[in-house]
Amino acid sequence: MQNRPSKELADQALLRDLADLQHAQTDHGVDLEKACLFETDLSHQDLTRANLIQAIVLGAHLEDLTLFEADLCDALLIDTDLSRADLREADLSGAFLWRTRLASADLRGTLLLDAELIDVDLSDANLIGTDLSGARLLNVNLSGALHDGTTCWPADGGATSSREAPRVPPSSGLISMAVKGPLSQ
Repeated sequence: MQNRPSKELADQALLRDLADLQHAQTDHGVDLEKACLFETDLSHQDLTRANLIQAIVLGAHLEDLTLFEADLCDALLIDTDLSRADLREADLSGAFLWRTRLASADLRGTLLLDAELIDVDLSDANLIGTDLSGARLLNVNLSGALHDGTTCWPADGGATSSREAPRVPPSSGLISMAVKGPLSQ
């Protein structure tokens, strides 16, 4: 019977592999398309322009991670901590975020088109220029989040059009909307 490597050894191996990939990476960043990151600790790492299309991220520790201009289209982020992460100009279109922490994260210019955000903490996050058009939000904490007229809210969130901010910004800090599409019963 083979011994399975410990979680710590697996994380160390992944960090070594990422370091090798980053050293050899081009302008396109690290390719982690369809990767499964289970309880991985990549805190304080730089994955600028990384390809995480359709990645599955479960229970990961990604605090202070740099994902500048990263592509996370159709990714699954579940029970993941991205507190203080740099997600500027990242693309999370079609992504599914559940019980994900993005407290104090920088999401300026990020695309969350048609994304599903359920039980997500965006408290104190920077949402200036973020596009949430078509996104479905349920129990999203927005207390202290920064936003302005360039933040595009989902039409169901009170926006008069997909390019305008809600008439009344979320003041309670918590947005709760009905989830539509494949998640509804």
